[in-house]
Amino acid sequence: MSQDEKNSKKKTHLIGYRVDENVFSEVETRAVLAGKTTNDWCRDELLARLSDDTPLTANEEMIHDQILRLSKMTFGVFDLLVNGKFTQESWQQVVATYKSDHKEMAQKYFASLMTAMRKPKE
Repeated sequence: MSQDEKNSKKKTHLIGYRVDENVFSEVETRAVLAGKTTNDWCRDELLARLSDDTPLTANEEMIHDQILRLSKMTFGVFDLLVNGKFTQESWQQVVATYKSDHKEMAQKYFASLMTAMRKPKE
């Protein structure tokens, strides 16, 4: 289904719920970052969750990748420390790997967003 078809489809049901100030502030922040209203952001997130072909949203993928990268870096540093191999050179290698992984993750994230934007919805 095209974006025009989605927009023209009559929305007949309203989902309303209350959240505390901290949650609403986070929703506002994420909506602004996505360039959307809070209502549109919440709807889009819900629809993304309901979609069978997208187990994680692009943002969730990015967060997951970031956690994995930081875990890899942390365990790498601990391994160097425990084995007495932590040096300026080994630290520089860890940082270089982290930066390289970061660049790859960003490319993957933006490619995922572009694919999602081009993919026609049913």
